[in-house]
Amino acid sequence: IHLFSLSLSWSISECHTSCLQCTGGSSQNCTSCAPPYVLQEGQCVTRCHPGHTVQDNTCQGCHPSCQECSGTSQADCVSCPPQANFNNGYCRTSCPDGLFLHPQGFCQECSSNCQRCVADLQTGMGSVCLWCKIARTLLLGDHCVTHCPQGHYPWHGACKRCHISCESCNGEWPLSCTSCPTPGVLLTSGLCGPACPLGYYVDRDRRCRGKSYT
Repeated sequence: IHLFSLSLSWSISECHTSCLQCTGGSSQNCTSCAPPYVLQEGQCVTRCHPGHTVQDNTCQGCHPSCQECSGTSQADCVSCPPQANFNNGYCRTSCPDGLFLHPQGFCQECSSNCQRCVADLQTGMGSVCLWCKIARTLLLGDHCVTHCPQGHYPWHGACKRCHISCESCNGEWPLSCTSCPTPGVLLTSGLCGPACPLGYYVDRDRRCRGKSYT
């Protein structure tokens, strides 16, 4: 007979017949099982549920990339989900466009409007977009946008940051500025400077213009 104590009343009661040790009289209150049974979420069962393996007579969940396993690490897979390929204990997943391979081995959706992305391994969260769904949509970090924001310019489907001296630009170099932070002015060379050179004036767009002599 296997017994457990009720600490509040200091009385002794019998475990369920399926349990070796327990915390209550129900079949779901087992804490250990007699062979050949194994413990699965408080119950003594003849075999673990799918996606679990036996360790120390207790059912443990497989790694999320595995369908069935012999241990709990990602190298202990013995079979894989339908979208994955088995390779020397690992389940390798090839994800289609719009999905990325999560570090735990399953496919997860890219961010909105992103056609191709990869897992963000630096933060361990989310993804990094590589290409946007619509040709006119431009990439800014991990976001697909219709137009590059101020301080960026379009380059091969992506938004790149302007040179630090520019407010807006059409390239990455200091001579690629198209407007300048106040109180700077845009020189005719495309460079931002503190004032126009001798013989030039500033128009209302803060661009240097040559004086006309008539």
